[in-house]
Amino acid sequence: MLLRLYVHRKPSSLSRAGVVLSALGLGFGALLNCSPVGSTPGGDGDGDGDGDTGGGMGDGDGDTGGGVGDGDGDVPTGGASATGGATGVGGSPATGGSSGLSGCASADILCVDWEDYGPGSEPSGAPWDDSVVCHDSNYSRTVTAGSGLNGSQGFLTSGASSSANTCALVYPLGELSDFWVTAHIKIGGSDPDMEHEVTFFELGAHAAQDDPELRIGYRGDSSCPNGGAIYQGFELGATHGASGGVATGCTGSKVNEGIPVAGDWYCLEVHVVQGNDLLTADLFVDGVNQDYLMHSSPVTEVQGGFEAGYLKVGMQSYSGAFSELVMDNVSVSSTQVGCGN
Repeated sequence: MLLRLYVHRKPSSLSRAGVVLSALGLGFGALLNCSPVGSTPGGDGDGDGDGDTGGGMGDGDGDTGGGVGDGDGDVPTGGASATGGATGVGGSPATGGSSGLSGCASADILCVDWEDYGPGSEPSGAPWDDSVVCHDSNYSRTVTAGSGLNGSQGFLTSGASSSANTCALVYPLGELSDFWVTAHIKIGGSDPDMEHEVTFFELGAHAAQDDPELRIGYRGDSSCPNGGAIYQGFELGATHGASGGVATGCTGSKVNEGIPVAGDWYCLEVHVVQGNDLLTADLFVDGVNQDYLMHSSPVTEVQGGFEAGYLKVGMQSYSGAFSELVMDNVSVSSTQVGCGN
């Protein structure tokens, strides 16, 4: 278990106001702010085999079973939440890098803000499962200074290829039946457009296979249909739906709202309830609960015929890719922590 506990104590001082308070029977005062940043490992997955209806082109992954090791591992806990919900003395970001724009520090299972890594380093060791090996020499996953929220450190991935989808960082979730995953993401390079499927993070049944998975990312081609039109935008998709086949939930956010665009931060929250080899998931974008079209039919949630045991963090390609993806304040929690202020 990896537990980082930061304690900040504001020195008490005697002043005229303090004397008045003391006279009122309030005694001495102390400000104690604890901001935990817990961390853990895990992940698996397989090709999406899309062939989504509405004329969608299959992604041709052929990735099934391409994994190396399953990266099982014990699940560390994230530690206690911040006393009084504070994120920093005087409202400043909590030590450890959690921005005031994120609820990451209050997550009770995992909170990763990348501040404990040296700039230019590749995250390894707890909480990540290092037994899952990336075989793509062009794939890059590094912590970069100034790339995160509010100029903090961020996690940058680039060079994603559909030929290698075991390159994300893997965190073992263990046996969670009801949980939330939250992450801030920023796409680099050109605005997303006709990319088939590019994921930001995934929730898989296996550590080193990319199927079955719940994929959180972007869809830009006819695999997200709205009748005869393309329904581009964020996606919440299960590669193996509860009724069999692929269950791709298309938000149409780019069509309806013009998002996502490159260079802007988005807060993505995924709520998962699972058990008996079934999961039900829902996506929130910047705090707004999403509805979906699935094969042109409206749905309010996405169901998968599997349970997620691993979180995979970092851009993965299933035909198409972005120049880069930056992530910050990645958390897993038993309750919704939100996107912050």
